[in-house]
Amino acid sequence: MQIVMSQYRLVIVAVCLVSSIAAGSELPDVRETSVEDAIIGLNSRDEKIRFESVQELERLTQDVSEFGGDCCEAEAIAANQRYHEEAKPLVDHLIAALKSADPEIVSTAATALAKLGADGRKALPALQTLFQDQKASAETKFHVFVALLHVTPKDKSLVQSLLGRWRDLPKEQRVEIEDLSNEATEGPFQGERFGHSGIVCAGLLICADRTTVEVPHLIKATSPEFPLAVRVIAIDVLSHLAWDAESAIPSLRMLLNDENKLVRGNAAHALVRIERNPELLPPLLRALNFGHQEETSFREAAEVLLTRNLRRWQSPLVGKQLFVRNREDMMAFELP
Repeated sequence: MQIVMSQYRLVIVAVCLVSSIAAGSELPDVRETSVEDAIIGLNSRDEKIRFESVQELERLTQDVSEFGGDCCEAEAIAANQRYHEEAKPLVDHLIAALKSADPEIVSTAATALAKLGADGRKALPALQTLFQDQKASAETKFHVFVALLHVTPKDKSLVQSLLGRWRDLPKEQRVEIEDLSNEATEGPFQGERFGHSGIVCAGLLICADRTTVEVPHLIKATSPEFPLAVRVIAIDVLSHLAWDAESAIPSLRMLLNDENKLVRGNAAHALVRIERNPELLPPLLRALNFGHQEETSFREAAEVLLTRNLRRWQSPLVGKQLFVRNREDMMAFELP
C-alpha cells in the first residue's frame, strides 16, 4: 500500500510540473554558482555579489589543496583537477582581485592562485609587489606568501627574488623600512614572536618542497645588508628546517659575533637545533657572554631543544599533513 501511495505522489508531482510548463510558468532557477561565477564575482561593482563570491569560492574549493595530490585522497585529487580546468582561464580576474581594497577579497584571490600552482604563474609579479606592500595586513601577507611559494617555479628561489626586490628599492625607502624593522624587534616578547614566524615559514617551505632551493638564499638573508626583522626571521627559519639547513652552520657561527644581541641569541638557538650536540653549549655560552639570568634562560631552552623529537619535520609528506591540520594555528602568528 505504501509503495502504491509513493508512486501516486510521484505521478501527481510530475503532472503538476508538466502543467506548469504548459501554462508558461517558469521553474525555479536551481543552477549552482560555478568557480567561474565566483572568481568573476570578486571584481563585481555590487558589494553583495563580491561578498557572496568570497563565500562561494571558499565553499567550492574547500576540497582543493595547494599541495596537489601528494597527501590527498582520490576524491580530493579529482577536485584539484576540476578546479584547475575551471580556474586556469580566469587568472586575469584573480590578478585584478589582488588590487581590491577589501583584504578579504585579496586573501581569497591569493588562496585561489596558490591552489592553481604553476597555472597561476602569470600572477607572480602582482603577488611579489603585494607582499612588499607595507600597508598590507599580516593575514593578507600570509595568504600572499603561500601563493608565492606555490606559483614560483620549483627551480627558482622565492627568497632570492624578494631579496633582489629589496635591493632595487630607493635608498630612502630602504631606510624607512629598516627603521620600522628595528622598532618591530624591540620589546621583551619580540624574540618569541619572530620565532613563531620562523616556525610558520619553515613549515610552509617544507610543505611546498622548497627547502633545498631556498636554504642558500636564507643564509644570505642573515647578512647585515638586510633589515633586522628579515635577518632574525631568516635565522629562525633555518633553525626550524633543522637537518635541511646544515649548510648554514658556518654562517650561523659567524653570527655569534654580530653586534646585535637578538641576532647572536637566535643564531645560538639555531646552532643548537641544527647540530643537536650537547657539547656545543659551553662554547656557545662563552661566545655569547650572557648575564646570569640570560644564560639560565638560554640553557633551559637549549635543553628542551636537545630533547625534543624534531624528526616529524624531516618528511615533506608528514610536514604537509601537520600543516593542513594546524593551518588555523599557523595563521594566528603575524608575519612582519
